[in-house]
Amino acid sequence: MLTALYTGMRYSNIVNMKKSNIKNNVYQLDGCETKSGKSQLIYLHQDLLNELNNNMQVNSINDCLFKTKRVKRSFKTALLKAGIENFRFHDLRRTFATTLLYNDVNIKTIQNMLGHSSIMMTERYLANDSKKELDAINKLCFI
Repeated sequence: MLTALYTGMRYSNIVNMKKSNIKNNVYQLDGCETKSGKSQLIYLHQDLLNELNNNMQVNSINDCLFKTKRVKRSFKTALLKAGIENFRFHDLRRTFATTLLYNDVNIKTIQNMLGHSSIMMTERYLANDSKKELDAINKLCFI
């Protein structure tokens, strides 16, 4: 879940992550792994990188970072324990985008980070919340 929240990557990309594709703080997605068919660089936050390194030490058997069944089971268990209903793994991708927007990251940057080919697709990902509009209106000062 941390990988999804810190990168905005799709579930399929996360469960297929390979140790060999991490160089410094960047993860390389090949074109065959993305929806657009274009390769993409995913920049890794230091906190996430630390967690991934811990996971690599525990699961040092092969090049895969995660076990697919374990990710799904852990996600479902976390939702049950938290009492969260009607939430999908893909919603973490939307949370990533909305959090960046709320922290004043440019929508074009968010588009690139999600790997979207159009800004319209990125806009569909962003939660419609009146907080952003209220913050904007409070920045006006004519009197």
